[in-house]
Amino acid sequence: MTAEPPMMPKPPQRGLTLLELLVGLAITALLMGSLVAMLVSASAAGDDGSERRDLQTQAQFALRRMALRIRQTPNALLPPKSDDASSGTWLAPATYDLRSGTVAGTLALTETIAATGKVLAEPVSSFSITSPTVTAGRTLIAVRITLARGNSRASASLVARMGGAR
Repeated sequence: MTAEPPMMPKPPQRGLTLLELLVGLAITALLMGSLVAMLVSASAAGDDGSERRDLQTQAQFALRRMALRIRQTPNALLPPKSDDASSGTWLAPATYDLRSGTVAGTLALTETIAATGKVLAEPVSSFSITSPTVTAGRTLIAVRITLARGNSRASASLVARMGGAR
């Protein structure tokens, strides 16, 4: 009988087996998938917030400009006008009304003075200018504007007295 040589111990395993590598990749893919979805939704929310701030800024700009014009217009009893979406002759020489916007199918709030029109806000979904009452001898004018783009909306309003401070 010949003696078998003693068994040599196996050297310690170095590296990963194919199975361990595949399991690691699968776990990483699951984690990355949920992170990507979270980043996409956070980005969309940031875009919506930015869009809403832009619309709010435009609305505030338009109202500040109109408030200045209202206060500069001498106090008077206002003649009736055909609709609430135009200032008519109330704030002459300026008129404020809705016109076709630069993007097809949108409306823009425009200020026209001496046949020169300037866009104050766009895209406008609603605009109204009314005179609710006369208080302390001064005519009040109320203005309301709503802008909308995609899922973002912004509304603003003001009430100012003709011919003087608020």
